[in-house]
Amino acid sequence: MLPRSWLFVTVPVFAAAAVALAKVIASLVRAVRAARVATVPLAPEARVRLETTGPLELAMEGRRFSRDFAGITFTLHRVDVGQEVPLRRLLFRTQVSGIDRVRLSLYALEVPVPGEYFLRVENLGEVAADSAVVFVRPLGMTVVAYVLALIALGAALIGSIVVTALTLAG
Repeated sequence: MLPRSWLFVTVPVFAAAAVALAKVIASLVRAVRAARVATVPLAPEARVRLETTGPLELAMEGRRFSRDFAGITFTLHRVDVGQEVPLRRLLFRTQVSGIDRVRLSLYALEVPVPGEYFLRVENLGEVAADSAVVFVRPLGMTVVAYVLALIALGAALIGSIVVTALTLAG
């Protein structure tokens, strides 16, 4: 049995956790959307303009449960000099899921200079018109920080609900 004075703690904790949770979720959605650098339709060959340098990830985006990306391989070359940009398979892949769309990072790459690049896709079968290849900034540790914040805020929210219920039942 908890004294009613606990409500002076649990109700503000509940309100603060709910507001903070909403803000963190909105911030996470903004961060994921801002990570997108360029998008090209999934086709055997495509040109893509990358206006940034440094680390990027090559990701596939398509409908959930689609087989559009099964068994395909990618190569990326600079258009101006024909130099191949090495693509390294990611050990830990970032996945962004919506209701009917999924984006999965497959390769890490280092863009040497801004400019136009030539993307070649091999072993490509018939694909949906809305499937795409997306170049995104890596989100690795940012996502980890968001997940930890969501877990802590969720625990505070649920904990405040439980303690409030125990206080009122008391």
